[in-house]
Amino acid sequence: MAESSSISVDVGAVASEGLRLWCAKQAVETAKERLAFQEACMDGIMGRSAQTLGWCVTLSCAFLALTVSQKLPLTMAAFSGFSAITAFCSIMVMKPSGWVPAMQTPQWFLTTKLLNELAVLEHMALSFQSAIETNRPRITVCARWLNLSWVSFALMPLAATLTHLLTGR
Repeated sequence: MAESSSISVDVGAVASEGLRLWCAKQAVETAKERLAFQEACMDGIMGRSAQTLGWCVTLSCAFLALTVSQKLPLTMAAFSGFSAITAFCSIMVMKPSGWVPAMQTPQWFLTTKLLNELAVLEHMALSFQSAIETNRPRITVCARWLNLSWVSFALMPLAATLTHLLTGR
């Protein structure tokens, strides 16, 4: 004969005991982590863009001195064109626009008409979700500008070399 025993299994929060509040807390925490990740990604993209711009300016100054002393105007023009494209693309990454910060203002908390913690947390979670969706295209656009700046940066010496080989000037 089989013996039956009563085993209690802890299932955590359940709907009748406040699962909605637990979900709201999890949504806020997850959103904060996601926004922090987005900010870290954007900081990395901007940092790499600033480095590319710095190297572009440094190489452009050195190459300008070389081409002016050697009287190579067409070679200088080819190099300068790609240098300008690189600088423009890098600056487009660093242009401050289209970014939504990850915080509610202190005033909002003091003046909210929401009546309980659950409502406040749900509002915060939806607000953070909106920021995540707003920031996603900005990251994508900046990553594309950064890639264009790298391509242009890589083509600078190639364009100058080809121009010099083809024209000798």
